[in-house]
Amino acid sequence: MSRSRTAGTGLRGALPFSITLLLVPMVIAMALDLLPDFVPWVVPWVILPIVPFFINLEALFKNDVPNIDPGTPESKVFWHMAITVAWAVCYPILVIVVLWAVCNIPTLMIYERIVLLLFCGMCGRLTVVTSHDLIHRPKLWMRRLGEFAVSALAMPHWHTEHVYRHHVNVATPLDRESARIGQSFYNFFFTGVPYVYADAVRFQLRRLARRGLPFWHRSNPVLLWIGMWVGWTALAFAIGGWPGLAAWAFILLFAAWGTRSVDYLQHYGLQRILKPNGKYERIQPHHSWNYSSSSNYLYFSIQRHSDHHDRPAKPYPLLQRLSEDKAPSLPEGYGSMMGLILFPSRWFRKMNPLVEEWRRKYYPDIKDWRALSSQAYRHRPESLSLISEIIQDAPCLARYMEACYPLIDSVTGRQFQQITVPDNIGMEPDELLFAQRGLLRLHYGHEFGCSEMIEDMDLSEAGMAEDVAENAQIWCNDQAFQLGVRMMRGHVLGQDAGRPLSNMADAAITLLARAVLDEFVAHRGPVPGDGIAFVALGRLGERRMTFESEVEIIALADGGSDIEGGEFVLEDNAGKFCQRFNKVAAQWSANNMLVRSVHMRPPGSGNHNVTGALERFADGAGKPDADFLREVASARIVCVTGDRPDEFAERFEEARRALLRQAPSAADDLHPVPEVERERLLPAILEGPGGLGDLERAALGLRLQYGESHPDMAGGDGPAAVLKKAGEAGILESETAGELAEAAGFLLGVECVLSLVNGGEAGEAPWEDAVKATVARACDARDFEEVVAKTEEAAARIAAYLSAEQEGGTS
Repeated sequence: MSRSRTAGTGLRGALPFSITLLLVPMVIAMALDLLPDFVPWVVPWVILPIVPFFINLEALFKNDVPNIDPGTPESKVFWHMAITVAWAVCYPILVIVVLWAVCNIPTLMIYERIVLLLFCGMCGRLTVVTSHDLIHRPKLWMRRLGEFAVSALAMPHWHTEHVYRHHVNVATPLDRESARIGQSFYNFFFTGVPYVYADAVRFQLRRLARRGLPFWHRSNPVLLWIGMWVGWTALAFAIGGWPGLAAWAFILLFAAWGTRSVDYLQHYGLQRILKPNGKYERIQPHHSWNYSSSSNYLYFSIQRHSDHHDRPAKPYPLLQRLSEDKAPSLPEGYGSMMGLILFPSRWFRKMNPLVEEWRRKYYPDIKDWRALSSQAYRHRPESLSLISEIIQDAPCLARYMEACYPLIDSVTGRQFQQITVPDNIGMEPDELLFAQRGLLRLHYGHEFGCSEMIEDMDLSEAGMAEDVAENAQIWCNDQAFQLGVRMMRGHVLGQDAGRPLSNMADAAITLLARAVLDEFVAHRGPVPGDGIAFVALGRLGERRMTFESEVEIIALADGGSDIEGGEFVLEDNAGKFCQRFNKVAAQWSANNMLVRSVHMRPPGSGNHNVTGALERFADGAGKPDADFLREVASARIVCVTGDRPDEFAERFEEARRALLRQAPSAADDLHPVPEVERERLLPAILEGPGGLGDLERAALGLRLQYGESHPDMAGGDGPAAVLKKAGEAGILESETAGELAEAAGFLLGVECVLSLVNGGEAGEAPWEDAVKATVARACDARDFEEVVAKTEEAAARIAAYLSAEQEGGTS
């Protein structure tokens, strides 16, 4: 054997790796106060600068550890392996000595105790690196020694976590030790540490179950882990009591912080691709970051990480340096990068461009990585095609899917599939789309109304109102997400979505109202008279909800405060009742795709329509303004509680129509939207002449003028329904009314579709082609330009009608 070969595999080759072992006697000497008095004051300030010194030295001397022939047998690297064994033997002793010294040697000053714990944690990081090599060895005693060494850091489970979970799932969403692009180290640390413990236990329990063995079987390693956890906890407490436990916890956290830092940067942003057969591609060298320099002597060549994942059983001295053509390289060594990860913005600026470059180099065919980088894919990789479709086509759905990935299950589940026409039934695409739309119109129009939704919500086991709100929020998000996916695919048109969205809100508000009312009745007695009605105003009142709508409601009761007896009088408790309802409703509307906010108006809020007695509903004293009239016209009862709900609903309708009949001339004061030059964009068209504002004005004018002679016109319906009824009543020509109603329905449908792609925002969005295609499908148009043209045409038709109405004629 040549001289260079002997130097690489014998004692001379191993000596550079042993330099870190010098830390052990130094820390023990400091802990036992064996050094001269002045040294403890000097040592920390001499040793600690070694870290930046090594970083600078590394930048100057890039010479890496020389490669050793990978075919070298393990027996030839005996001295290298002896160093890892020495670390595994020494570190548990070091922990015991440091804990005893920190808790029992009075001559140590506070800062010296802290420095000792820091050094012990730093040595713990090196112990994890050396034990990492031991747990991959084929000899059982080496694996057990590695497990015992890291048990001093409360990590006896690490063999299972690392070998059976990390190495199998590396660079996939299934691996919590592979950081995704854009994930900060802090998020990686605090979400990953609890998970890996639980996942290791679950893995071993599944192995036992497959073998038909009970938990208490002697082959269950979890029992050994528990024994080690309990043993080290008891030992730390015996050494120093509660301070001993606190000191040990400090060591654990510091060591875990360093260990997870290395995990974070080793695979940051790198991904294996899921193949069509449902399996991930083979682990390749480009799925790990590497670094070549002399610092590999300090890190036991762990920076040659690609070769380690390619051959996990290979001892660290035999790991090979790979060229950057085969594996990506970090810009700096672990020492520098572990400091950089503490500043996420700086880390992202440095690493994200490298990840993008890696993607272009190794996966040039993948143009859009948003789905592969998403939180939803991380948890539901089998639904990649659906996730990609949602991210590209519907930003609002994508935002909620990222915030709550289980929403994916509501689309892949049986309930969704049962009302979906299969693609393989031999129909042409146009016929299939027509059949799907018809099936869903039947479903949402007849089979799944508000009462069915209340039953489907299944809140029978909910206790307090907060429980009802939590369950209702989950249910509403599932249902709204399902409807949004159907709109995205064009199976439900925007103009048909308002009613099912309103029914969802009605069902949830009904259950919330009942839960809050039950609380008050339980403490203050039954409700007198005909009951209490919960009335929706505005968008919900007219059943034209969009995604993330703002909802205003009021509660009206029979009678006032002159009722005698131990009964719940809403008039006397309106403030507290609204406060309680709004608190529960805020919980329901938080992160709710259906509603952005829900507010019950209390007395004294400065509004005309407030919670209280029916007699004070929509007080019309004085000259009514447009907002007042719109609210009265749109007011609709969502639910009534009491002994005579029908009678109460009739009295409410009489009061509402009477108010509208009192102000027929007020329609003359509703001025149209002024003509201004606007960009040819959908949000601008909806806000311009003939848009949503003028549409509401047209419907309200008809209600005010003809509500008394045609009671149906005063009903709490949307603008499209009012225009249609005007034609049926002969107020407008039948053909004209039909055209106006169609135009109104299209405008309202466009508004709903925009809430799907814009997330409820009224402003304009930088729409991509895929999003424009979604708008076209949901508006039943060939392309986006046709949607814009049809929207302009519908707005022009409404504007022309109002112009003719203003001149004294009707179209």
